[in-house]
Amino acid sequence: QIELGLLFGCLLDERQVGGVCGAALTNLTAWLSGAWFELSLLGGAAERFARCLPFANAVDAGRAALAGDWGAMAGPLGISAAWALALGVASAAVLGRRLRAG
Repeated sequence: QIELGLLFGCLLDERQVGGVCGAALTNLTAWLSGAWFELSLLGGAAERFARCLPFANAVDAGRAALAGDWGAMAGPLGISAAWALALGVASAAVLGRRLRAG
């Protein structure tokens, strides 16, 4: 969620980013993370979509860590790290473009 905040901070102005990264992004990440309820309750395409996002993978990695199942942490942690890297690169690119534009 931090990397998404950085990206939106680079894309939007101060007034816009508060609305997007406030309740909207927080609620989206909470509902699609599987922290409040099992994602299997979503079913079908919605569950598959949520599992592709970093939020559910971060929760899965955290659950595996708490259970001491270090092997089960690798996959979800890798997906979360890949998302963080991709969003960080995108944020840097957008910020660089905005700085060059003046």
